[in-house]
Amino acid sequence: TVREKQLTELISILSGRENPMIVMGDLNSDYFHSDDTVRRLATDLRLQAHHPEATNLGTYRSNNRRLDWILISDNLKFVEYGVVDDVVSDHLAVYASIVVD
Repeated sequence: TVREKQLTELISILSGRENPMIVMGDLNSDYFHSDDTVRRLATDLRLQAHHPEATNLGTYRSNNRRLDWILISDNLKFVEYGVVDDVVSDHLAVYASIVVD
């Protein structure tokens, strides 16, 4: 699929980088869904998500699924993470405070 090709290309471009890395955006996938885009990105690039199992961080208004993500490398640490409950699109904005660990 196009999605699979894009994911493979993104992983290829970003793999091997040694600097701290943040990958974020509307990935249209939740962590535990059969479309494992988020989990594969995190695993293949050794990134971490802030509590992927959390049920209070849904970003898609119509079904409260968590489709928007911030993934960070192991040498970074989440200090704060949240979802802004403000209507600007069909998705809610995600924010994080991150420090070098």
